[in-house]
Amino acid sequence: MTPCGNLSAFLVLLALGLFGGCSAYNVSLLGGKDESTPMRILDDRDRGPDRPRREPNPTSRSGIPELCDYDPCRDQQRPCAELSELSGCRCPGLSGQDEPPEAPFLQMLTQEGPGVLVQWCAPPSYVLQYKVLAEGHEPVVLGSLFRRTSLPHLEPGARVCVEAVNLAGTSGETASSCARYEPSGDGRLALKAGLVAGGLGLLLLLSLLGLLLWRRRSGRKSGARGPARDSEGPL
Repeated sequence: MTPCGNLSAFLVLLALGLFGGCSAYNVSLLGGKDESTPMRILDDRDRGPDRPRREPNPTSRSGIPELCDYDPCRDQQRPCAELSELSGCRCPGLSGQDEPPEAPFLQMLTQEGPGVLVQWCAPPSYVLQYKVLAEGHEPVVLGSLFRRTSLPHLEPGARVCVEAVNLAGTSGETASSCARYEPSGDGRLALKAGLVAGGLGLLLLLSLLGLLLWRRRSGRKSGARGPARDSEGPL
């Protein structure tokens, strides 16, 4: 074989060797193991002991958060803003702190023991305190969580009003926040029965005193006549 032929054969073998090495290298890259770091999804078990856990947001089928379990007429009701922060629920709209509050709704005036129970509902406004005004009584000032109070010895027909107060002003008196105390039928009957019983007791006491005075006077008269008859003697 000539030198040129040997050189050509050598170059062909060299080219085939280089091509095979590149193919093996590509195959090793494509078929090798993935050395990247896998993604890890954290759950509540990965939280530290001091990290608070937030309750899941209650949502309706439409995906909108549900309304908070907030009753504006419930006494000592937790503010809706706190409920929303804890569970992610929705609160009804409230007027701002820079606006005077709307008037509360006076729900009922009922007899309860020796006093009259006054119960109202909170307005859709920012409220710092409530003021209960009643004829014949000093104003009663209560915190924003209160929805009821008792007024002792409230006269029938007395006017009662509940006002909401914040830094911007007072709601004032309206038809829905004021009412007159009218005892129920049972209360009126009990009041009348008490008045009748008291009147009868007073009459009985006066009659007894009159009888005692009459007996005392009669005794004095009989005692004065006795010695006069004895002094006359027999005829």
